[in-house]
Amino acid sequence: MRYKLSEYYRWLWVGIVFGLVILATMMDACFGY
Repeated sequence: MRYKLSEYYRWLWVGIVFGLVILATMMDACFGY
């Protein structure tokens, strides 16, 4: 159970970081920096 939970949190963090990278790229494209 703990292994599954840690696996879930690991993928959750991967998703958060990936989302932030995409968000930063979109904002960069919008503001033209």
